[in-house]
Amino acid sequence: MLSKREREHLAKKIIAEIAKTWDDTPDAFKLEQDGAFIFTFILRNSHGATSINYNPQEEAVEIIAECDDMLAKKLIRSERIRAISLHSSVESRIRRLLSTAPDHFRESLWQLSRIVSVAEAGAVSKPFIKSESQQKDLVNNLTQLFSQRLSARLISKVPRAPRKFSDFEAQTAILELGGRPSQNQLAKKLNTTPKTIRDWVRGRGFDSLDALLGAFHSQRGGV
Repeated sequence: MLSKREREHLAKKIIAEIAKTWDDTPDAFKLEQDGAFIFTFILRNSHGATSINYNPQEEAVEIIAECDDMLAKKLIRSERIRAISLHSSVESRIRRLLSTAPDHFRESLWQLSRIVSVAEAGAVSKPFIKSESQQKDLVNNLTQLFSQRLSARLISKVPRAPRKFSDFEAQTAILELGGRPSQNQLAKKLNTTPKTIRDWVRGRGFDSLDALLGAFHSQRGGV
């Protein structure tokens, strides 16, 4: 059985081999980023186009683990035959994964649009979202929130600049973290920096996160 490091190395190797023979098209092409190959898919519809940058490394490692386990059960004694069989099976499955990826992304984005539509119809307005302009921004904020969580699994690129967030996202994160998160916990949850959290707190008229959380729970009628 391969170790975790060996699986990761083999996954990277096979993805690179596939990339070398990949036929780029206007809607599906590869690029090399920090030593890894990223596959970009352009999803088009009547409203425009969406670009998805996909690194299949994580899925490839899982595929290798499954194939490695399957071959181990077959008790193949020859290491050479076992290695060839593993490589062939994994490469075939990764190619299928990449060929069907655009359809999976379209389905995911369609589900995302349904979630956002439901959220738009039932916009939450308290305790921080009070003005009409903030409520109008809710859909965009939710789109960013769900896209971020989807990206954690499917998209390789992570924004380098501190991510901006809405009061609604902050409220949701605070509650999900038990109501009394530290500055670093909240920053990690919102995929931003502690400095951005401090700026956000000051922008709400508070000297510290503890003071803001106290006011937050006071408005909610709890602790």
